[in-house]
Amino acid sequence: MLLLPLTQVPNTEYQYQVVGSSTVQRLRSGVEPDPEHSFTFLAFGDMGDAVHTAAKSPGAADTLLRLEQEVDAEQNPASLILHIGDISYANGDPEIWDSFMDGIQPVASRVPYMVAIGNHEYGYRKGSGAMVDPSGAAGPYQPSWGNFGADSRGECGVMTARRFHMPQHPEQDAVHQPALNTPIAADAGAGSSAVAGVDASGRLRAMAPFWYSFDHGSVHFTVISTENDLTPGSRQYAWLQEDLAAVDRCATPWLVVLLHRPLYVVYPHKSNREVGAHLRASIEDLLQQHRVDLTVSGHVHSYYRTCPVYDEKCIFGYDEDAEDGGDYFFHGSSSIRKPAASGLANDAGSSSSSS
Repeated sequence: MLLLPLTQVPNTEYQYQVVGSSTVQRLRSGVEPDPEHSFTFLAFGDMGDAVHTAAKSPGAADTLLRLEQEVDAEQNPASLILHIGDISYANGDPEIWDSFMDGIQPVASRVPYMVAIGNHEYGYRKGSGAMVDPSGAAGPYQPSWGNFGADSRGECGVMTARRFHMPQHPEQDAVHQPALNTPIAADAGAGSSAVAGVDASGRLRAMAPFWYSFDHGSVHFTVISTENDLTPGSRQYAWLQEDLAAVDRCATPWLVVLLHRPLYVVYPHKSNREVGAHLRASIEDLLQQHRVDLTVSGHVHSYYRTCPVYDEKCIFGYDEDAEDGGDYFFHGSSSIRKPAASGLANDAGSSSSSS
């Protein structure tokens, strides 16, 4: 369901009723930019479906229960949910997707439920050559150094793009869903975006749900796809560079980046560490340049968080006016240094293997 008026009236409670249902639902829209607005958000990745993929997702049922408790809390209830990739583990099965959507309905029907793309939504081996996937790529992103495979079992991002209509930054087009609305032509480079062009304000278009951004209260959230090319010169990198540079820190003093694969991996996962090193080589300087406060990731099914870190070094005695070391890197949960927002540590994974 896509309710366009919600993009026009922020922080408003709507009542709605789905055709064929007797239940009246209540949904509160997102909060407009406000540097003084404090709120609670929930962040996690790799949850999966509690019914059909319980073996892969043993924490899913408990996570769903906890989400409801936090949204229903009498004090500081959660007003935003962030699911950072590896969403349902449906492997192309629409029945599993339907079950997953039923599972999140008690919370997603009431507060914004934002998603990022993970390897289990996107990863595939070979494109057709005649078509592009919903991210605008003519083929999968498979760098020689990465553990990128056919983890979506043929979904190629299609099922996620059809189910989750992510909003755009207010200065971008109100709705831009290239998989649904915009004819796109194949690009010669596999894994790179084939869609060129700018929005009405002259900025590069986002490619939701792969990369996009939004404001919520005191925070600007930037969502990027580690399953697509992020190297300098790629369209996603150009969009990220432009998005970060355009953030008004007076309106949204917090800047948070969400990405499925973590830049730092503290566990002895050789392949994931190698991917993290290449991601850092691509974007860490950019994140530092624009003073990103926090990154939140999934993928590795264990919770950890870091000190303020830059270039693999903790920056102790951090001064917010200093030039170095502004980022926290969190995996599996969220936390913020200033009192403007708070997060819930809620790891949906249970194993220490990659996903």
